Amino acid sequence: DLIAHRPLVLLDRKNRPDLAGKCGTLIPASAKIYRLPSFLDYVSMGCEISLSVAVDFTASNGTPGKDPHSLHRPYDPARAAAGQSAWNEYQQALIAVGEILAPYDSDKQITAFGFGGIPPGTSAQVSFCFPLNGDGAKPEVPGVQGLLDSYAQAAQVVTLYGPTNMAEVISRVNSIMREVQGGKRLMY
Repeated sequence: DLIAHRPLVLLDRKNRPDLAGKCGTLIPASAKIYRLPSFLDYVSMGCEISLSVAVDFTASNGTPGKDPHSLHRPYDPARAAAGQSAWNEYQQALIAVGEILAPYDSDKQITAFGFGGIPPGTSAQVSFCFPLNGDGAKPEVPGVQGLLDSYAQAAQVVTLYGPTNMAEVISRVNSIMREVQGGKRLMY
C-alpha cells in the first residue's frame, strides 16, 4: 500500500482557487523500507558501550551553601523528610541516566569529568575538563554509586566559575574513546 498511486492535492486554495483540489497523481517508481536498529540491537550485535558524563561547575548554577536554589546544593535528608528530593538536580540527573545506561557499560566503569570550575591544586585557573575523582590518569569511577560519591566530593572542593564551555571535555572523551577503541568498530 506504500507504493500505490496517490492523488496530489493542492492545499493552498486561498492563493490559487482555480487549482484547488486534485492537481495530479504521484506514481512511485520504487520504494524501500529501511529498519533502523534500536539501542538494544546495537548491544546484542556486540557493540561495546562506555558511559561518560560531564558535570557543569559554572557559577550560573548558584553557589552551594549560599544560594538555596543552587543546582549543586548538598544532599539534604531534611528535604526527604519533607517529601522533597534530598538529591540536588545534578545527582538526580546522574542517577536517572546512570541507572539506565550503566548496566550496558562494558566494564562498569563510568568516565566522569567536570568543566567550568576551578578544581583544587590548579592555581586558581578555571578548567574546562577535570576528572571528578581527581585522578587525571584514570578518570573512571565504579558504577553509579562511584559517580555519586565522586560528584559529591568534587562539589565540596571545586570553585564554581565559568564560562560554560564543553568543547574541551567533549574532545577529551573523544580522545579517550579513540585510544580505547583501537581498531574495534563496535565500541562507543
